Amino acid sequence: MVLPAWFNLKATLEPDEATFVAKVERNYIHVEEGAPRFPFTLWNLFQRVQARMQTTSNRGEHYHKHQKGRYAKNGHPAVPSWLTNLKRDQNDACCRLG
Repeated sequence: MVLPAWFNLKATLEPDEATFVAKVERNYIHVEEGAPRFPFTLWNLFQRVQARMQTTSNRGEHYHKHQKGRYAKNGHPAVPSWLTNLKRDQNDACCRLG
């Protein structure tokens, strides 16, 4: 699925986009011998979309935003303060789970 789509797209690109083509082929497609730097299974979400599975790390992103919001006033917390908040989050999660 990926290779036919890539070759169709590549046929539409201008000659001055050769650097882009080389980078994509080296890192993601690797039409030459060997394996690509980032295999299809790492970045191709087609099967996950077909199975209606989650395709992003929204839960992780939400938690990161939550943590960042706690420290918006002073940027980076002191380690003891950060650990206190982390323990509070852990306790809250355990209480919600029951």
